[in-house]
Amino acid sequence: EMEDSTNGSDVSEVDFGVSSDRTSNRAKLLDRNNFNTPAPDEITFGTVMAACERAGQWRQALRIADRINAKARFDPSFAMDGLTITSALHACQQLGLADDAMRYLDMMKKLGENDGANATNQRRTNGRANKYARKPLRGPDEVTYRLAISACSRSKPESRWADGIRLLREMQSVTGSTPDVVAYTSCIAGCAEAFDMGNCISAS
Repeated sequence: EMEDSTNGSDVSEVDFGVSSDRTSNRAKLLDRNNFNTPAPDEITFGTVMAACERAGQWRQALRIADRINAKARFDPSFAMDGLTITSALHACQQLGLADDAMRYLDMMKKLGENDGANATNQRRTNGRANKYARKPLRGPDEVTYRLAISACSRSKPESRWADGIRLLREMQSVTGSTPDVVAYTSCIAGCAEAFDMGNCISAS
């Protein structure tokens, strides 16, 4: 945990119900550079990024993701993990940033390639003691694909419905999970936005 030496407050203890102003202040802590403040590490960046996500500060979350990626070029320990990539994808989905969503989906795929992991059922641990604990996410799962598909559907100035349909078909082969109603609805909405009724029927 990292402490702010000026007032003793614990900046890693994120209140997920905080206002956007307080979340912005936590993000600004990452820019502090003096003799009394330790340099933020990958955990610090991930914690602040999660706070931005919970507060709906989508562009701030992506700015922090960009900073993590910039640091990772020189220090591999800063490489984004499955949870921070998912946070970035959530921001892309909310903002309709299809190109960025595809880039983060590719990053998630590389995690799976490096670890040789199967993405199915990664988000929950097994066993009574850790029934709802989150496991490290290695490779794309159904949540990852739903976010990317929705980002394509919401893309402006026009929907990237073709990419959404391609991801819908890819989702089952990669994750082993059948696309759910959320994924299908996102694809259909994208086709409808593009007035492509043929693909609406095909996706359904």
